[in-house]
Amino acid sequence: MQLKRYQFRPGLWPSLATLVMLPILLALGFWQLDRADQKAAMQAEFSARYDQPAVALAEAIGHQDADDLRWREVTLTGHFSEPHYLLDNQVFQGDPGYRLYSPLQLAAADGAVLVERDWLPLGADRSQVPQFDTPGGRVELSGRVVPAPATGIMLAEHRIEPLATQLFRVQRIKPAELARHSDLELLPYVVRLHDAAHAEDDQAAALGGFGRERHLGYAFQWFALAATLLLIYLIVNLKKRPTDND
Repeated sequence: MQLKRYQFRPGLWPSLATLVMLPILLALGFWQLDRADQKAAMQAEFSARYDQPAVALAEAIGHQDADDLRWREVTLTGHFSEPHYLLDNQVFQGDPGYRLYSPLQLAAADGAVLVERDWLPLGADRSQVPQFDTPGGRVELSGRVVPAPATGIMLAEHRIEPLATQLFRVQRIKPAELARHSDLELLPYVVRLHDAAHAEDDQAAALGGFGRERHLGYAFQWFALAATLLLIYLIVNLKKRPTDND
Protein backbone atom coordinates (compact mmCIF):
# COMPACT_ATOMS: atom_id res chain seq x y z
CA MET A 1 0.00 0.00 0.00
CA GLN A 2 1.44 3.35 -1.07
CA LEU A 3 0.53 6.95 -0.22
CA LYS A 4 2.44 9.29 -2.57
CA ARG A 5 5.84 9.51 -0.90
CA TYR A 6 5.05 6.91 1.76
CA GLN A 7 4.31 3.20 1.76
CA PHE A 8 2.69 1.08 4.40
CA ARG A 9 5.04 -1.73 5.45
CA PRO A 10 3.74 -3.34 8.68
CA GLY A 11 6.30 -4.90 10.94
CA LEU A 12 5.79 -8.24 12.65
CA TRP A 13 5.84 -7.14 16.29
CA PRO A 14 3.73 -3.99 15.91
CA SER A 15 1.18 -6.06 13.96
CA LEU A 16 1.05 -8.78 16.60
CA ALA A 17 0.71 -6.24 19.42
CA THR A 18 -2.11 -4.44 17.59
CA LEU A 19 -3.91 -7.70 16.80
CA VAL A 20 -3.84 -8.59 20.51
CA MET A 21 -4.67 -5.19 22.01
CA LEU A 22 -7.26 -3.84 19.56
CA PRO A 23 -9.92 -6.53 20.15
CA ILE A 24 -9.43 -6.16 23.91
CA LEU A 25 -9.94 -2.39 23.82
CA LEU A 26 -13.00 -2.71 21.58
CA ALA A 27 -14.48 -5.45 23.78
CA LEU A 28 -14.03 -3.27 26.86
CA GLY A 29 -15.75 -0.38 25.10
CA PHE A 30 -18.74 -2.48 24.07
CA TRP A 31 -18.90 -4.00 27.56
CA GLN A 32 -19.20 -0.51 29.05
CA LEU A 33 -21.95 0.33 26.54
CA ASP A 34 -23.81 -2.79 27.66
CA ARG A 35 -23.37 -1.76 31.30
CA ALA A 36 -24.77 1.67 30.44
CA ASP A 37 -27.85 0.02 28.91
CA GLN A 38 -28.30 -2.09 32.03
CA LYS A 39 -28.08 0.96 34.27
CA ALA A 40 -30.59 2.82 32.08
CA ALA A 41 -33.02 -0.10 32.48
CA MET A 42 -32.47 -0.08 36.25
CA GLN A 43 -33.08 3.65 36.39
CA ALA A 44 -36.33 3.29 34.44
CA GLU A 45 -37.42 0.47 36.76
CA PHE A 46 -36.59 2.55 39.81
CA SER A 47 -38.51 5.59 38.56
CA ALA A 48 -41.57 3.48 37.75
CA ARG A 49 -41.63 1.81 41.17
CA TYR A 50 -40.74 4.84 43.25
CA ASP A 51 -43.99 6.67 42.52
CA GLN A 52 -46.34 3.69 42.78
CA PRO A 53 -48.85 3.70 45.67
CA ALA A 54 -47.90 2.00 48.90
CA VAL A 55 -48.67 -1.69 49.38
CA ALA A 56 -49.06 -3.66 52.59
CA LEU A 57 -45.85 -5.66 52.92
CA ALA A 58 -47.54 -8.66 54.57
CA GLU A 59 -49.93 -8.97 51.62
CA ALA A 60 -47.30 -8.31 48.96
CA ILE A 61 -44.96 -11.04 50.22
CA GLY A 62 -47.16 -13.82 48.89
CA HIS A 63 -47.77 -12.20 45.50
CA GLN A 64 -44.54 -10.45 44.52
CA ASP A 65 -40.92 -11.51 44.32
CA ALA A 66 -38.30 -9.67 46.33
CA ASP A 67 -36.96 -8.02 43.17
CA ASP A 68 -40.44 -6.72 42.29
CA LEU A 69 -40.73 -5.01 45.67
CA ARG A 70 -37.43 -3.17 45.47
CA TRP A 71 -37.95 0.62 45.81
CA ARG A 72 -41.69 0.17 46.47
CA GLU A 73 -43.33 2.13 49.26
CA VAL A 74 -44.81 -0.25 51.84
CA THR A 75 -46.79 -0.23 55.05
CA LEU A 76 -46.06 -2.80 57.72
CA THR A 77 -47.59 -3.82 61.01
CA GLY A 78 -45.97 -5.88 63.74
CA HIS A 79 -43.73 -5.61 66.75
CA PHE A 80 -40.02 -4.96 67.08
CA SER A 81 -37.86 -7.89 68.09
CA GLU A 82 -34.23 -8.39 69.03
CA PRO A 83 -31.32 -8.27 68.43
CA HIS A 84 -30.57 -4.77 67.14
CA TYR A 85 -27.69 -4.04 64.77
CA LEU A 86 -25.56 -0.94 64.29
CA LEU A 87 -24.02 -0.59 60.84
CA ASP A 88 -20.59 0.93 61.36
CA ASN A 89 -18.87 3.79 59.48
CA GLN A 90 -21.97 5.73 58.43
CA VAL A 91 -21.63 9.47 57.91
CA PHE A 92 -24.61 11.82 58.10
CA GLN A 93 -24.23 15.57 57.53
CA GLY A 94 -20.51 15.23 58.04
CA ASP A 95 -20.69 13.39 61.37
CA PRO A 96 -19.64 9.75 61.93
CA GLY A 97 -22.11 7.30 63.37
CA TYR A 98 -24.22 4.22 62.80
CA ARG A 99 -27.39 3.22 61.02
CA LEU A 100 -29.73 1.39 63.38
CA TYR A 101 -31.44 -1.80 62.16
CA SER A 102 -34.04 -3.76 64.09
CA PRO A 103 -36.08 -6.82 63.06
CA LEU A 104 -39.83 -6.29 62.89
CA GLN A 105 -41.97 -9.39 63.34
CA LEU A 106 -44.83 -9.03 60.87
CA ALA A 107 -48.32 -9.36 62.32
CA ALA A 108 -50.08 -10.74 59.24
CA ALA A 109 -47.31 -12.88 57.75
CA ASP A 110 -44.66 -15.32 58.81
CA GLY A 111 -41.16 -14.01 59.32
CA ALA A 112 -39.58 -10.65 59.99
CA VAL A 113 -37.97 -7.82 58.07
CA LEU A 114 -34.96 -5.71 58.97
CA VAL A 115 -36.03 -2.10 59.44
CA GLU A 116 -33.62 0.78 59.07
CA ARG A 117 -34.89 3.04 61.81
CA ASP A 118 -32.49 5.94 62.12
CA TRP A 119 -28.91 7.20 62.23
CA LEU A 120 -27.14 7.41 65.61
CA PRO A 121 -24.04 9.53 66.36
CA LEU A 122 -20.81 7.77 67.23
CA GLY A 123 -20.32 9.60 70.52
CA ALA A 124 -17.04 10.48 72.23
CA ASP A 125 -15.33 7.27 71.10
CA ARG A 126 -16.11 3.82 69.74
CA SER A 127 -16.42 2.30 73.20
CA GLN A 128 -19.49 4.44 73.91
CA VAL A 129 -22.76 2.55 73.39
CA PRO A 130 -25.38 4.63 71.53
CA GLN A 131 -28.71 5.04 73.31
CA PHE A 132 -32.05 4.60 71.57
CA ASP A 133 -35.64 3.69 72.43
CA THR A 134 -37.60 0.89 70.82
CA PRO A 135 -41.41 1.04 70.78
CA GLY A 136 -43.09 -1.82 72.57
CA GLY A 137 -46.16 -3.66 71.39
CA ARG A 138 -47.84 -3.44 68.00
CA VAL A 139 -46.66 -0.67 65.67
CA GLU A 140 -47.82 0.53 62.27
CA LEU A 141 -45.03 1.89 60.08
CA SER A 142 -44.42 3.08 56.55
CA GLY A 143 -41.21 3.01 54.58
CA ARG A 144 -39.58 1.88 51.40
CA VAL A 145 -38.03 -1.45 50.39
CA VAL A 146 -34.37 -0.77 49.64
CA PRO A 147 -31.38 -2.96 48.86
CA ALA A 148 -29.09 -3.76 51.76
CA PRO A 149 -26.47 -0.96 51.95
CA ALA A 150 -23.33 -1.70 49.98
CA THR A 151 -20.05 -1.95 51.84
CA GLY A 152 -16.43 -2.04 50.80
CA ILE A 153 -14.25 -5.11 50.39
CA MET A 154 -14.08 -7.20 53.53
CA LEU A 155 -10.43 -8.14 54.10
CA ALA A 156 -11.25 -10.56 56.92
CA GLU A 157 -14.14 -12.67 58.14
CA HIS A 158 -17.07 -10.49 59.14
CA ARG A 159 -17.22 -10.12 62.90
CA ILE A 160 -20.54 -9.37 64.60
CA GLU A 161 -19.34 -7.45 67.62
CA PRO A 162 -21.45 -7.36 70.80
CA LEU A 163 -21.81 -3.89 72.36
CA ALA A 164 -24.58 -4.51 74.89
CA THR A 165 -27.34 -7.02 75.56
CA GLN A 166 -28.97 -7.78 72.19
CA LEU A 167 -27.04 -4.96 70.49
CA PHE A 168 -24.33 -5.70 67.93
CA ARG A 169 -22.00 -3.65 65.75
CA VAL A 170 -21.57 -4.91 62.18
CA GLN A 171 -19.61 -3.87 59.11
CA ARG A 172 -22.25 -4.98 56.62
CA ILE A 173 -25.96 -5.70 56.46
CA LYS A 174 -26.74 -9.05 54.86
CA PRO A 175 -30.19 -10.35 55.83
CA ALA A 176 -29.21 -13.99 55.25
CA GLU A 177 -26.16 -13.65 57.51
CA LEU A 178 -28.07 -11.82 60.23
CA ALA A 179 -30.88 -14.36 60.00
CA ARG A 180 -28.42 -17.08 60.97
CA HIS A 181 -27.04 -14.92 63.77
CA SER A 182 -30.44 -13.99 65.22
CA ASP A 183 -32.31 -17.25 64.48
CA LEU A 184 -35.02 -15.16 62.84
CA GLU A 185 -36.64 -15.78 59.47
CA LEU A 186 -35.67 -12.50 57.79
CA LEU A 187 -36.89 -11.32 54.42
CA PRO A 188 -34.08 -10.78 51.88
CA TYR A 189 -34.29 -6.98 51.86
CA VAL A 190 -34.46 -3.96 54.14
CA VAL A 191 -37.28 -1.49 54.79
CA ARG A 192 -36.11 2.08 55.39
CA LEU A 193 -38.58 4.11 57.45
CA HIS A 194 -39.68 7.41 55.95
CA ASP A 195 -38.43 9.32 58.98
CA ALA A 196 -35.00 7.66 58.97
CA ALA A 197 -32.11 10.07 58.58
CA HIS A 198 -31.25 8.99 55.03
CA ALA A 199 -34.79 8.56 53.75
CA GLU A 200 -35.01 11.90 51.98
CA ASP A 201 -31.89 11.04 50.00
CA ASP A 202 -33.31 7.76 48.63
CA GLN A 203 -34.27 9.03 45.21
CA ALA A 204 -31.21 11.19 44.58
CA ALA A 205 -28.83 8.54 45.87
CA ALA A 206 -30.41 5.75 43.86
CA LEU A 207 -30.54 7.74 40.62
CA GLY A 208 -26.96 8.85 41.08
CA GLY A 209 -25.86 5.32 41.93
CA PHE A 210 -27.01 3.91 38.60
CA GLY A 211 -24.13 5.73 36.90
CA ARG A 212 -25.17 5.35 33.24
CA GLU A 213 -23.20 8.45 32.22
CA ARG A 214 -20.09 7.10 33.92
CA HIS A 215 -20.20 3.92 31.85
CA LEU A 216 -20.68 5.94 28.67
CA GLY A 217 -17.59 7.93 29.63
CA TYR A 218 -15.61 4.74 30.17
CA ALA A 219 -16.77 3.40 26.80
CA PHE A 220 -15.59 6.59 25.09
CA GLN A 221 -12.18 6.21 26.75
CA TRP A 222 -11.76 2.59 25.60
CA PHE A 223 -12.81 3.43 22.03
CA ALA A 224 -10.48 6.45 22.05
CA LEU A 225 -7.61 4.19 23.14
CA ALA A 226 -8.47 1.78 20.31
CA ALA A 227 -8.43 4.63 17.80
CA THR A 228 -5.13 5.90 19.21
CA LEU A 229 -3.63 2.42 18.93
CA LEU A 230 -4.65 2.20 15.28
CA LEU A 231 -3.24 5.65 14.57
CA ILE A 232 0.09 4.77 16.21
CA TYR A 233 0.18 1.51 14.26
CA LEU A 234 -0.29 3.35 10.97
CA ILE A 235 2.30 6.01 11.78
CA VAL A 236 4.90 3.48 12.94
CA ASN A 237 4.52 1.39 9.81
CA LEU A 238 4.45 4.18 7.23
CA LYS A 239 7.85 4.26 5.57
CA LYS A 240 9.15 6.96 3.27
CA ARG A 241 9.57 5.67 -0.26
CA PRO A 242 13.06 5.79 -1.64
CA THR A 243 13.55 8.25 -4.50
CA ASP A 244 16.00 8.35 -7.32
CA ASN A 245 17.99 11.02 -5.49
CA ASP A 246 18.39 8.83 -2.37
